Amino acid sequence: MYQILLYDEAQYIRSKVKSIVKRFQVETFEAGSILQLNRALNGTQGEFDLILADLNFDNESVVIWFEKYLELHPFTPLIIYTSTVTRSNLASGLRLGAKDYILKSSEDDFLIERIMKHLQAKAVSNVKVDQPEQIVMDLQSFLTSEIRKAQKGRYEVSICLSSIQPEDHSVKDEKLGHNEGSIIIQKFKTEYWETDVMFQFGVYSFVSFFPFCGHEQVLVVDQKLQNVFQEIKRDYVSLRGFGLVNNFVTFPHDGENKQEILKQLEKIMQTD
Repeated sequence: MYQILLYDEAQYIRSKVKSIVKRFQVETFEAGSILQLNRALNGTQGEFDLILADLNFDNESVVIWFEKYLELHPFTPLIIYTSTVTRSNLASGLRLGAKDYILKSSEDDFLIERIMKHLQAKAVSNVKVDQPEQIVMDLQSFLTSEIRKAQKGRYEVSICLSSIQPEDHSVKDEKLGHNEGSIIIQKFKTEYWETDVMFQFGVYSFVSFFPFCGHEQVLVVDQKLQNVFQEIKRDYVSLRGFGLVNNFVTFPHDGENKQEILKQLEKIMQTD
């Protein structure tokens, strides 16, 4: 039976999620404070199979608790479950180790599908297998691997966190559906070079890796992504009023390891 931690300061949200997942082989542990987080952890074997959390990144003590937990258990999937997704929170979640973002307005089936996907991916990653088709690509592990390869190969690699955002306050995020957001992001993949890799991160955000792309070349890549987005907009009426925002960091220009790179990305997105 899977053990899931539900963290949210609102009791009714925890109750809602608990009722959604109860028909599956899942044991849930609820928490809305540091004290309850510690109690929940003591009720397990010392590790959760998945964490679903609404994190206020301004609450330093709570963020530190999750940082310490994920340092000890880096393979525990962390899903940020939130009412709104801001660009600064995307970067903060990525730095913390989040593997996905889910909006609280999502359909129940979508929430279940994402939770089960990450639980199954973790189960597969814990099993040593020889068949290459069973290898699970994970954003956080891939990020670590790409920076290590760049360090050994002495080449630059640029990382881009992209998000589809309303261009003004009159446009609401809800106008862009969950399924449509995924389809649009998949269309970007068809325009990528063979050496480039993309991971969807949330409903309409994605992280891209551009090996051998230096700090001086990111403006060229940004323009290419913008051109692709404009082509996609012509096919999707619901994208009117939305724009594509790309934020880049480059190894080793912006940092010499994963944490330095992600801290710089978080800083850029908080001030941009």
